[in-house]
Amino acid sequence: MRPAVTSGTDKPDHIVKAAIEEFLERGYQESSIEGIARRAVAGKQTIYRYFTDKEDLFVHVVERMQYYESFNEQLPFNKSLAPEQILFEMSQRYQEAVLHPNWRNAFRLNISIVSYFPEIADRLHLARLARNRRVVKYLKELSDRNFLNAADIELATRQFGFLSIESLRVGMGFPARSPSQRDEVARRVVRLFLFGHRAACDQRRHRVSQSENLTDEASYPTPQSCARPAPKSIFISADRLDQILDVAGAEFFREGYRRGSVNRIAEVANTPKTTIYRHFTNKDGLFIASMLRTLAKLPVTARKWTDDSRAPSLVITDIARAFLDAFLDPLSIQLYRTVIAEVNRFPELAQKIYCMASKELIESAAEYISRLSEQEMPLGDHALWSARQLMVLAINGNVYIATQIRPTDAEKAKLASDVAHVFMNGYATQPAK
Repeated sequence: MRPAVTSGTDKPDHIVKAAIEEFLERGYQESSIEGIARRAVAGKQTIYRYFTDKEDLFVHVVERMQYYESFNEQLPFNKSLAPEQILFEMSQRYQEAVLHPNWRNAFRLNISIVSYFPEIADRLHLARLARNRRVVKYLKELSDRNFLNAADIELATRQFGFLSIESLRVGMGFPARSPSQRDEVARRVVRLFLFGHRAACDQRRHRVSQSENLTDEASYPTPQSCARPAPKSIFISADRLDQILDVAGAEFFREGYRRGSVNRIAEVANTPKTTIYRHFTNKDGLFIASMLRTLAKLPVTARKWTDDSRAPSLVITDIARAFLDAFLDPLSIQLYRTVIAEVNRFPELAQKIYCMASKELIESAAEYISRLSEQEMPLGDHALWSARQLMVLAINGNVYIATQIRPTDAEKAKLASDVAHVFMNGYATQPAK
């Protein structure tokens, strides 16, 4: 009979550190309590004294890594400060949190188990929501004081966090922004958030400067080192090559990079393994090529909105829905999850997919926003960056990629409409009706 599990956060550091090493090196599926016990130089029963099973230990590890201990204590709930300053500092704390090396590893571990163990992903999602309680409480106080007018405080809380960390950006392998850029991100998040959830009070005094250049990643040059590897010589047709890559993609989506088998790919594709290696050199080359093949297969949903004569709020709603539908395409979700799980091994591949997967949609949205900026939305030279903010709101941050939660059509329509209202309110010269 297992000993009773202790409560609280008083878990032995040597066990937690050993578990982190085991899960990062072997992944959740191949890790074991026995392996963790060996790393910790501890007995299995000692581990079971603190954790009910491997799942419980995994959830504790990911939660601890993703929210390093001082995060909540650093949130600046000093009521002597103006709400704008508190929110600005909160946004900075969120940005600093995701720059901690543990955050990226925790995000990677979280994403790696969603398809196989959705119940664990759900536990982690609920833990994240619980961690937000202090922020929810503060935003509720602002709403009670008529400083905010958010219909759903918990959703607004998530929006603030998603905007601050720029959703998938850090998790997809990008380096940290400069300190001045992080300040600019925080200023623009506060502006969009406060104006987007505008209450009756006059908040025009908090007009945010736009002095810092926030180059959008969609405009970055394509990383050359993760281009589709060129074969040394051609042995089979391009169509046959794409068929092999489709088989490889299915294998890596199902098993991940670590467990994916080139032998199995060769067998299913009815192709000698030597032929695969002659084309792609090694498993890394095959993985990169199969992910880029998937990227090329993503449905193109971009359209030109610049000539749309409807009310701007309706067009922005359509753009938000287009972002959401494109992101929720099953092939898109599979691609993001598979690449994020291996972002430490293939950072440039992850960056390219982040840049290219929504590039056409972002550029089309930016063109429309630029046209609006002449009259209704003074966004200056930041239309591309603001279009990505719109996408972050539309795809609900990381929720749909980190869990199996899926919105109904009615929920999609409501989300797109709410996002458009927040975005228009946040950037329009006059409040949206």
